[in-house]
Amino acid sequence: MDKKMMQLLTQLHEEGKYREIIEEIEKIPAAERNCDLNGQLARAYNNLHTKEGYQKAASLLENMIAQGRDDALLHYRLGFSYYYMNRDAEALHEFERAEELAPGDSDTLDFIELCKNNLRLLTGSAGPELYTEEEAAAVSSHISRFFGETEMIFRESSSMSLQVDICVIPPSDQRDFYTLVTMGMGAHRMEIPEEFASRRLERAELLICLPSSWNLQSLDEKRHWPIRWLKEISHLPMEEDTWLGWGHTVTNRGPFAENTALSGVILTEPQGFSEASVCCCLPGGDEVNFYQVVPLYQEEMEYKIQYGAEALLRKMAPAALRVVNISRPNFCGGLTPQQYRPSRIAQKVVEFLDCPCRILAPCEDDSILTKAYQEAWDRGRKEGFIPVLVVPDEGLLTTLTLNSDPTSEESEPLRYDPDMVEDYREAMVNLYLTDGREYFDSLIDLRRGESRRLPFEIGVSDVIGGEEVCVPESYWDFDRNATYETILAEIPVENPWEIFAWLPMGAWNDCPDTMELMAAAKYWYEEYGAVPYALSRDELEFWVEDPVRDVDEAVRLAAEQYAFCPDRVEECEKRKSVGALADSLMKSKIWYFWWG
Repeated sequence: MDKKMMQLLTQLHEEGKYREIIEEIEKIPAAERNCDLNGQLARAYNNLHTKEGYQKAASLLENMIAQGRDDALLHYRLGFSYYYMNRDAEALHEFERAEELAPGDSDTLDFIELCKNNLRLLTGSAGPELYTEEEAAAVSSHISRFFGETEMIFRESSSMSLQVDICVIPPSDQRDFYTLVTMGMGAHRMEIPEEFASRRLERAELLICLPSSWNLQSLDEKRHWPIRWLKEISHLPMEEDTWLGWGHTVTNRGPFAENTALSGVILTEPQGFSEASVCCCLPGGDEVNFYQVVPLYQEEMEYKIQYGAEALLRKMAPAALRVVNISRPNFCGGLTPQQYRPSRIAQKVVEFLDCPCRILAPCEDDSILTKAYQEAWDRGRKEGFIPVLVVPDEGLLTTLTLNSDPTSEESEPLRYDPDMVEDYREAMVNLYLTDGREYFDSLIDLRRGESRRLPFEIGVSDVIGGEEVCVPESYWDFDRNATYETILAEIPVENPWEIFAWLPMGAWNDCPDTMELMAAAKYWYEEYGAVPYALSRDELEFWVEDPVRDVDEAVRLAAEQYAFCPDRVEECEKRKSVGALADSLMKSKIWYFWWG
């Protein structure tokens, strides 16, 4: 940030002109803003003291956290956003991290107390859950017996919900690594599903093993993340009212630190320790289960989700399970996020979209894409965005820029006015849309008047010969039998049909323009729950959880889709009829469109 800009922002901040700060910073394209500018922008959004402001600030700061894990001010600002979004547990974590990095700040300490008070009111607890003296003695004895003698303890700062310390067992002649074991997580009884009630899984402690060269005292996130994660995971069951057990995975939504691509964990039985180390019997008859925290790559996380924990662990070498190695091989193949270099055009599409995006490398198995999409969909319902898979190329970017910025030129798709694009998006989102049924009635009448079209009027006996659409085709390269490079974009809109304000892919040949795309998508979402799932420059796919079951309804829907995209029937169906499309719709969860 240059000196002149810093002076201007400081002056505006002192005058309380926070919206002017936002306007000044957002004149700069997002791709050209550094962390300092984005931090100033987040502060200004926080200072608006509006729900939308806190959400925008949190989104900015969350995207910066991987690069700023050791920045106390960043953690403070994120905690501030979370606090006013009523996310007290997450706010407390951020403020406590800020206090670790910059001890003694009075505002940080005040917010820590406020968060604890709010959580105390929420849980009705007058203090943290603790083991009884007898239980604590039994757990301590179990740790000493099976993992080794504790050399030192990382005490948790005062907690109103659960006091979890970390016992550090140093390297020895038998085990050339540190063993870190939680002490206190098991004081809380987790809510276990009824089918597992007889297995005594309500109480647990965690451990992780680190190389003997690991600097445990460092607060640099490159070294601190295993300790931080032990603390965070140990609090997760209470904060999220959930449970953790063998084979469960937890994602970090990005690498733990800049020096590793590891980005999630799986819980297993203790590796390389006695079988008896798995369970500690308490005096009252309860049991505390001990789980080892094993860091994973994103591809390994996704493999586990698809094939299960046992299948993943069979693929992994025992040494990889026992002691953390930040640069170990990826046992599920593919390129790690650090190894894959996105194409220039993918980066330009991400820059144009100006929202959180993840560029996924080509792979022979599209489970990575589908699982990443599902995770984003679940998260988007809470955080206020709609995910969509986008296959980037220059043709798509040209269409997006021409539609969003009328002053741009087809010969230079990489040049556009960001303000014009932002105005276009705002106008489209606030557009009054034509009633969907009326739109399709008029479109069907229009298509009937086109001489080359197939008959729209079909009977039940004509609903035959359609093929099930089993997999999305827009991101699949059938020549190489692999996916294309694909962007998972988190479009900051409330409703699925509004994604076309960010992705105006139409208005050429028979492909509908943005208003028509939105009207059709809105109608299909309200009628069938269909959501735009994936798109390329000339393909669009919707996902529906439940295919159409009623034949008459399928006939009506097929007529709409044929009118919407004539090539869907005339070029894509082996049996070129609206009846074949209706039959396909009754079998398929994917609706496919292609404009030639």
